[in-house]
Amino acid sequence: MKIIVVSYDDDLHKDHLLRIADKAGIETVSFDAGGYPNGVDEIGIEYSTAEPALTLSVSGESIDAREVAGVWWRRPRGVRGINRNPLEQYMRLEGEVIIQSLKEFLPNVNWISGPEATRMACRKPVQLMVAKRLGMKIPQTCITNSPEVVKEFIRRLEGKKLIMKPAGTSFVELSPLGKPGDAPNKVVFTQVVSGELILENLEMVKNCPVIFQEAVQKDSDMRVTVVDDQAFCAEITLEGCSNPNNVDWRNYDGVRVFKRHELPPDVGNLCVEFTRAMGLRFGCIDMGYSRAEGYTFFEINPQGQWLPSELKLGYPIATALLKALTR
Repeated sequence: MKIIVVSYDDDLHKDHLLRIADKAGIETVSFDAGGYPNGVDEIGIEYSTAEPALTLSVSGESIDAREVAGVWWRRPRGVRGINRNPLEQYMRLEGEVIIQSLKEFLPNVNWISGPEATRMACRKPVQLMVAKRLGMKIPQTCITNSPEVVKEFIRRLEGKKLIMKPAGTSFVELSPLGKPGDAPNKVVFTQVVSGELILENLEMVKNCPVIFQEAVQKDSDMRVTVVDDQAFCAEITLEGCSNPNNVDWRNYDGVRVFKRHELPPDVGNLCVEFTRAMGLRFGCIDMGYSRAEGYTFFEINPQGQWLPSELKLGYPIATALLKALTR
């Protein structure tokens, strides 16, 4: 029995899971798909036999596909998927076609989670639609590149504070070739912005779709890590933040304080149901919580960070993942 962990070399989450797997006597293979094709790892799909045959060789080690119990689709692009020249980028995209097809040739394997489901679940407009359909509370939201739609949304908020965040990724790659002197790459954190500022720069909205939401009043953030039918909830507060408009706990401007939080059964069950409805067996759900307003869904990350919840709070998330991968 083997588990294939698809992630990059310096991923702390991967390293932690490999240590737990080793203690449990579970054999693992680490595959950096972001570097494929790299002249070392090899994938073959043969159609000359009665059934399509898959051959895998990772770091020179041949893997019998029949022995693979699970694939943890952790961070397939890793850190090597960026800053390549055009020819290397072409080869990477060709390799990605093969990588993205692997699930069809390992149909009886536990995927956490499948590549296509993961890709779909990363789309925030879809997340909000599914959450609302299931009855989860979501913020008033507008996703658009239309100045008129934004103007009407601000009018409906009637003076309430609002936030802006990316519709897709928060990573902005400004120097794809990594040349000296190029603009540094950036991460866009969620910020409170004034309606007046947006209206002053309204025409800029045409250039790129953005998510606008009411700024939900919250006492703390919740990161709920779901593995199949289990939900592990960490309550997060940000202390000592110098930017009063920062509402993103990922922002390192401040000290993040983690503590265990027991979700009401109906909320925990909704998190599990939502993750399943997105086609996932794993996900990190971000919610806001206030004693007055309860829980508000923000988004799910199908490949999110959960290590602080395990190391700081003692949640057995790695063990739950291993059980899901080998069941």
